[in-house]
Amino acid sequence: DEETRMEEAAKAAFLAYYDAYQEAAAEPVDPENAEMQALITDEHKVVVTRNLQDREARGEAVRLPTNPKSSHDIRSAELQPDGAVEIVDCQVDDSIVYEVETGAVVDDDVVTKLVIGSVVLEGGNWKVAFTEISQMWSGVGTCDT
Repeated sequence: DEETRMEEAAKAAFLAYYDAYQEAAAEPVDPENAEMQALITDEHKVVVTRNLQDREARGEAVRLPTNPKSSHDIRSAELQPDGAVEIVDCQVDDSIVYEVETGAVVDDDVVTKLVIGSVVLEGGNWKVAFTEISQMWSGVGTCDT
């Protein structure tokens, strides 16, 4: 049905955003990454672009480890009365933040995050409008409290 189609399209945009963000945060950090920018609303662009600019200014980038454990387990995608789709995602994040110049590791903690996101239809395309970490645990987990 139409509702399911919308929820699936919103989930696909949500996951594509995270892939594009990972690419934008990698060396060389690219706050203006076109694919990522196309997947977020104007309001969310302000936050995401600023975060990447800050990382770039600190001389940091992000990479995945040799055998990454990163994953997304979308628990739900529900169409809201306002037309947005609320996404609940259990993410395992083992990305490594490091100093580009020296290669020194800044943060290599593996964490599991329960992320709540909102994806909206804007100009005929699904775009991430908001993401927030609701809960976080150390290590690889399942988001089951």
